[in-house]
This record gives sequence, C-alpha cells and structure tokens, in this order.
Amino acid sequence: MIRPSAPCPPRSRPTRKPIACALAACLALFAGGSAAQVDEVQLRLLTQFELPLRWDNVEPGRPYWTRGMQPAWRAAAGLHAVRLAPGESVIVRIPTGESLRVRALDDAAKQALAAPGAALTVAFSNGTGLYAGQRPRRSADGLDWLVEATNAAPQTGPRLARVSLAAGHGEALEVALFVSRRDPLGRIAPYRRLHELPGEPLDVQHQRGSRPLHYWAIEPAAPVALDVEGSARFALRLRLRYPANEVASAQQWRVAATLDERPHATLDFATGAESTWTVKIDGRESVVSREKEGYFEVPAGRHRLILATSAPVIARLLSQADPDYLMPALNAPETTAAEARAAIAQEPPLALRLSGWGDAGKDAAQIVAARERLSPAAVHAAALQLVRDNRHREGGAVGAAAMREVAALRRDDPTLRSEAGEYALHTFYRDLLPRDKSQPGALRHAWFLAPRLRADTEGEEGRGTVLAGQHA
Repeated sequence: MIRPSAPCPPRSRPTRKPIACALAACLALFAGGSAAQVDEVQLRLLTQFELPLRWDNVEPGRPYWTRGMQPAWRAAAGLHAVRLAPGESVIVRIPTGESLRVRALDDAAKQALAAPGAALTVAFSNGTGLYAGQRPRRSADGLDWLVEATNAAPQTGPRLARVSLAAGHGEALEVALFVSRRDPLGRIAPYRRLHELPGEPLDVQHQRGSRPLHYWAIEPAAPVALDVEGSARFALRLRLRYPANEVASAQQWRVAATLDERPHATLDFATGAESTWTVKIDGRESVVSREKEGYFEVPAGRHRLILATSAPVIARLLSQADPDYLMPALNAPETTAAEARAAIAQEPPLALRLSGWGDAGKDAAQIVAARERLSPAAVHAAALQLVRDNRHREGGAVGAAAMREVAALRRDDPTLRSEAGEYALHTFYRDLLPRDKSQPGALRHAWFLAPRLRADTEGEEGRGTVLAGQHA
C-alpha cells in the first residue's frame, strides 16, 4: 500500500467497551462534503430527460450474434429472424444490464411461447460454458417473451443468452430476437475550462491514436498552489502513479483542497490499476490507476487554491463555464447547471444514522431505504464513509451493496456503475489454511478469479486487458 505522507484523519479502530454501550452508539454519516467521483450537478440535470429504451434486432455478426444459427433477412416482416430446427440453438451477447426479447413469427413459435420451458428455452451464461435457465415473462398479446439476464444488475458485466429448441419438438419455428439498448446522455454541463497547474505539463495518452492531453504531476510532499476565480464548480481528474516497487493494484488515496489557507474539501478515492488501455506519459508506457474525478465549489471572488495529495498523481483541473451553450435561451436545459448548484447549496446536510458496531443487515437496510429519498451522491458519500470505518461490521460489503442498488436505479449515469464496481476494493478475502496437509511440498498462494465477459470493443483499436508486471 502506498503510504500517505500528508496528514490524514485517523481511521477508526475498535476499542473495548461494554456491549450495551457499543450497541447504543451511533455514527452519523453526513451525505456531502468529502465525497468524490459522483457529480451531483450532472445527476440533477439528467432528471430532466428520459432515458429512451430501444430494441435492436439481432443481425448476423457483431455486436450481438455470437454463434449458432445465423439470423437471416425476412423481407415480408422487415427484420432479421432465426429459424430453429429441433435440437438447434442460437447464442447472442447481452450487454451489461440489458434484456432479451423473443418474438414469434409463425404459428409454431406462437405455440412454443405459450408454454415457456416446454420446447423453447432461454438460458444465460457468463462465458464459462455453464448455462442457467431463466423463465421469461410473456407479453399480453402472447407474441413476445421478455427475458432479463440472471443477476442483471448494471455492474455484473455482459452475458451470453442461448435460445434453444428441444430435440424432441416436432417442427421448426421462426423467431426474431431483440436486445434492449439504453444510450446514456453525455455531460449536460461539461467541464471545458482547463486551469494550468504549476510546473511543466505532461503529455498523457490513454488510447492508441488519441490526442495527448496535458496533465500535471502532484507529489505528496509538494502541494501545488494557484489562483482561481469564483463562483465556479471545479472538477479534478486524477490518475495515481504507481511506484516501481508497488505490488498492490488496489489503492486508496485522498486529495485535500485548501482555499485561502482554510480547509475546503477532502476528496477520497479508491481504485485499481488501469487495465483497459496502455497509458503513455511523455511517450513512455506508465503504470497508473484508472482515472478518477472529484468535484468542489469555489465561492465568488479571487482565491488561493492549494491541492495536496497523499500519493503521487497526475492531475487536470477543469471548471464549468456558465453559460456553456451556444444561444443559451434556445439550447440550455430547463434547469441549468447554475440553478442546480444553487439548489444543492441551499440544502442542509443529510445524515444517515447507523449503529456503531451495528448489524450489517440493519445498516444495509438503512442505506437501501435511504436511496429512495436521498440523491445518489448523498448515498455515495454515506456508503464511502461506512466502508472506510471499521467500527461497522462488514461495512465494505454493505457499502458495495448500497452502491449497486443506486446504480440499478439511476442507469442514466454510467459513473454510478463504475463506482459500484470500485467499492469491491473495500471488501476482502480471508486466507483459509487446510486442516490436514495430504500432499508433500510447500503451500502456495492462489486466487479464485471470477470469469467475466469482455464488452464488445468494435472500433476501439488497442483496447484489451493490460496487466503491469509489478502487479502480476
């Protein structure tokens, strides 16, 4: 673990107290201030827009069809369809969190859809070759099956769906396959204005063929200072730089922002090494973390901002322009970023009171219930403090579960899904030694790796799986 050299609040440690006192103790987790990664302004702006649901007809080849019987064009129906003879099947890829729709195109298919599981079946796999059957929901007119992938939470990754016709079925049938698609909107109020930090900029390229972007290095023992103008909302984008001898991929670090010599914001981060793209800094391949982003507000006027980190990072500081639209009267959303920021500033801090040394199930119920009335950013802040406070039994698992719930509710913001995945870094495996050693030789350490399908990457040359030698 990279040791923080900047002073940080101590992590809570268990102390010996009477059980009655421990059970009565409460911890208020304030939803605000020190959270990072979830942009509350973006979340509020997204509520003005619907996330449209589209159904893509499965055609031969990528991105959906994988193997088995190929879809063919049916001019009369105006779509691609799959003809299945007894004993045949087709396998399609279902993206993260999406669903499969099966539509009957002939009388044989209509009869098969009327009796789920009898002749036509649907099963899902995570790519291991083992398939689990899933019971479909039938539409009111009887022409469609809607089948949701097992554990179809947004963070579980893609799935393979196999549609099979039993070998003993008397006749072939024809169905059309559709995969749901929800395309999230981009930034409603982007951070475009770059603020140069002290020192020489670094050219950072994170994707083959992409244009290098300027980042600046911040070392733990050397905070950076600059003048900024408010009022404005700032985004700090960072990647942690791994020392050559650091073998642990999962890391936690923080950035403290000081405004006019007063503590202003503390941004906590947890992530692993970048494993999708090779990142180059000034043309040299470097071992860095996945990019993280934290946000803070600066009040009106000119201020002196100091950024101090607990680990070596590369950073970009950006701010929102207000307004940020060509002809704002015609193009700006009904609720603007400035109005959303003003509404957030007027709200009192929200608190979740969880039992110190409490029961993990009760704590989980508190957070999951609160997700209905609090914003995802507020639940994120509370869950982050929960997973970092070891007074709460199984807090890491509870916080991760809370973020999975939030990501499932707010599919319009993909950052919630990625944050839910990062919360797994706060859980751990306990080493179990065998009671009886039946074979000679030394014990060796091994990991169980959960298989997971890669997302379809058509058109993304250079994307793959990257593993630094020091983390192997």
